[in-house]
Amino acid sequence: MGVSLTLRDGEVTGEFALVVPPGTTALARDNLVDDAITESMFAFARSHCAVLAADPHDYARQMDGHDEQGFTRFTLRARLEGDRMVPVRHGKRRRR
Repeated sequence: MGVSLTLRDGEVTGEFALVVPPGTTALARDNLVDDAITESMFAFARSHCAVLAADPHDYARQMDGHDEQGFTRFTLRARLEGDRMVPVRHGKRRRR
């Protein structure tokens, strides 16, 4: 599955899926993600006159479950800040 990215109001979102074998370490998974999305991420950033501010896997978050083919699903989130595409952190939001 290819990476689909969209830009709306400065927010970049997308998703993709790939095979992540059971028992894969986080480092190996990050390398798989980098291999799968690097070209698409750089092309998207370049088309919006921006550069990536982090490694491609920093923009991805693994989703629960798998798709119909058994692939692991990921979401991508970023925002454009001037000429940089910055990852949006996926941590829990603070309650006030």
